[in-house]
Amino acid sequence: MKWDPWVSTGLLASTRHKAKLFKMKLSKPTDENIKCYTNYLNLFNKAKRELKRNYYSHLLELNKNNMKNTCSVLKQAIGKQNDKSN
Repeated sequence: MKWDPWVSTGLLASTRHKAKLFKMKLSKPTDENIKCYTNYLNLFNKAKRELKRNYYSHLLELNKNNMKNTCSVLKQAIGKQNDKSN
């Protein structure tokens, strides 16, 4: 499976932990399990956004003097594919 370049091994471990908490929330939906999952989900999303932001900021800083590469990084960040079909 292909991961985004900004995904770290720590984020993958957090993804597995989040999945376990989600299963626990579904199998035993107590208030404590739901709250634990929700809190972890919020923490996970913050970390994921921060990793992505730092990765692309670093790439943009490296390519600040090269407009072609800067545009390429921006297209990658927004997920735009380069298709030139006529």
